[in-house]
Amino acid sequence: MYKLEVILIIFAILLFFLALAGMIINRNNVIIMLMYLEVMYLSINIQFVGYATLLDDVIGILFPLVILVVSGVDSATGLALFVLQYKMKGSIGIEKLSGLTLKNSGFPVL
Repeated sequence: MYKLEVILIIFAILLFFLALAGMIINRNNVIIMLMYLEVMYLSINIQFVGYATLLDDVIGILFPLVILVVSGVDSATGLALFVLQYKMKGSIGIEKLSGLTLKNSGFPVL
């Protein structure tokens, strides 16, 4: 019988590739792509916890907290860009995302 840690790691790998396939298949809806990205972050967290319990390491338990913070910042930034895109174009379709440039916004371009 397999250990619980090995089952967690296999589940996380399957979840990661399922989210990756979802991002590749569904390229039209940006909100759904952001949700698949969050599922990918979650699967990476599950892998860290699985490997940390398998190897008795504390850092692997604490590192998913950092990933959760990065994931929250990523979601907030993405949703702010979607609100900006909707105000500028009236749609958040992926084909209209090329208009979010800093050329005519008054911000310095690097």
